[in-house]
Amino acid sequence: MANRKQIASVLLLLAVIFSAACVQTYSAEYPSEIKKVLERAGDNRDELQKTLTYFQQRGDSVGLASAQYLIGNLEGHRYTVYALYDSSHSEISLDILDYPDYQTLIKALDDIESRRGELDFEKKDSIMDIDIITSQYLIENITWALKVCWQRYEGLERQMQNPHDPIEAAQLINSEIKSWFKFDERFYRHPTDQGLSEMVTNRMGRCEDMTNLTMYAMRANGLAVTSDYTPAWANTGNNHAWNAILAPDGRAIPFMGAGANPGEYRLKHRAAKVYRKMFAQQPGNLAFLKNEDEDVPPWLGGRSYSDVTADYVDVSDVTIACDGAAASGRRFAYLAVFNSGEWRAIHWGQINDGQVTFSDMGTDIVYLPTLYLDEKLVPFAAPFILGPDGHTANGDSKSDRHRSAVVCGR
Repeated sequence: MANRKQIASVLLLLAVIFSAACVQTYSAEYPSEIKKVLERAGDNRDELQKTLTYFQQRGDSVGLASAQYLIGNLEGHRYTVYALYDSSHSEISLDILDYPDYQTLIKALDDIESRRGELDFEKKDSIMDIDIITSQYLIENITWALKVCWQRYEGLERQMQNPHDPIEAAQLINSEIKSWFKFDERFYRHPTDQGLSEMVTNRMGRCEDMTNLTMYAMRANGLAVTSDYTPAWANTGNNHAWNAILAPDGRAIPFMGAGANPGEYRLKHRAAKVYRKMFAQQPGNLAFLKNEDEDVPPWLGGRSYSDVTADYVDVSDVTIACDGAAASGRRFAYLAVFNSGEWRAIHWGQINDGQVTFSDMGTDIVYLPTLYLDEKLVPFAAPFILGPDGHTANGDSKSDRHRSAVVCGR
């Protein structure tokens, strides 16, 4: 097994979770996205420039391209620290592994709530990568990533019937991970995804941890593996994350990291939307279209996710017509699904000429059209069913593009 420095190096570049630093002095040769990041880096700009200079001076085109990719997409990536607070906003120390199982943990939390009021995790600190990442950190990680793969799986090809088959390689690596990393409900009460060192130490986690660990290992061995997720199931509570491997023919084959291999896995519940975690900025996302002071549902304001719903389920575009009073002064509307006792925003659309179109919605699902007012979802029309054939509940005809229309009032 590779030492931790080697593992971290491979994962940080190829799994692209963290990012870092670049070159000498400001250069007109930099792509526009690099220039923008350097301008916004403030006191940390020199650290970012040093990295670019390092690879430029060595004539290392691959290292330079890696650094430019990371730096150009650096903005918005951060490390967030959460803490558990009671109703008086006093912080409560909690280590979920102090409790032997999920039921004991929940009983303890219920007991604390009975004495100290409602408990909730809140953001305590947010550390932006662009502000703190050093040239030494980035240079070291890029260098290691270009030198080694994850040596834990060295010689894997000798176990394969077809050493050129990425699906078989993914099956073998996932089977090895399943032998030592397990799902544990207690991590539902862990406020963030675990880091690599935590996962290696704890050897257990929730579905996001399972997919992250698997993605790290497989990308470190050259496999095109993603982490896909639905923020809220449409016919039950909770959410879910899983992996997919991109096959040579372009298909995304889902599987559950540390759980079920490619070819053995199916989604258990109905998904209205499926998104893919990305490192690169996605310019079409709401984050790049909204005004700086415009409030949107928090997770929909992310810069680095991509809509891949059509890879998983039958989809239809839905156009909703609204009178002026319903959307007065609002530029965006949201479709919500009913999940865990409340409506949760699952997708957004831009209001134009009294209409809003929501693209690629999963079918055979009940949706509620909403606005986002004072940090709450507020309905502006009755719920409707988008049927399995792309028709809405009121019988509107679908077009060849599976486009349905719902006419709504206030």
